[in-house]
Amino acid sequence: MIQMRKFSLIFLGLLLWQLPLSAQQNQETLLKAKINEFFAKRFNVAQQNLRITCLRLPNFSRISGDNLTIDCHAPYNIKRLGRQTIWVRFLKNKTLVLKTPVTVDVAVKKRVFVTNENIGFRQRIDEQKITEENVWLSDTDTYLKAVNNK
Repeated sequence: MIQMRKFSLIFLGLLLWQLPLSAQQNQETLLKAKINEFFAKRFNVAQQNLRITCLRLPNFSRISGDNLTIDCHAPYNIKRLGRQTIWVRFLKNKTLVLKTPVTVDVAVKKRVFVTNENIGFRQRIDEQKITEENVWLSDTDTYLKAVNNK
């Protein structure tokens, strides 16, 4: 009987210890979804053509409770790919709970023209040397060239 009581206390302790961790994982999943949505709107692409790696996330132990609204914004109007920092605001009942930077690495998949072999200076470009492929672009200059040369 005593062993059963010890076992149930240990189980209860482990269960209570896991509750904050699952809440933090839920908030992290929600934050990543909001970041994906933010960049999908920003670059006007579908979310499956967007690859975001979160390099630095906020400490979720300071954020607690339900009814949290997450708002993402960039401190600049220029669309950028690669490593960057955006600002995330956590609001509870329209009151600011936390405003923190989040570092992400952003890449976009675009259909671009790629050469099959090296093309020399003043050498004629044949159709056989060029193919159209889906490529992950993580450099802003390359992305702007690909978008402007549809």
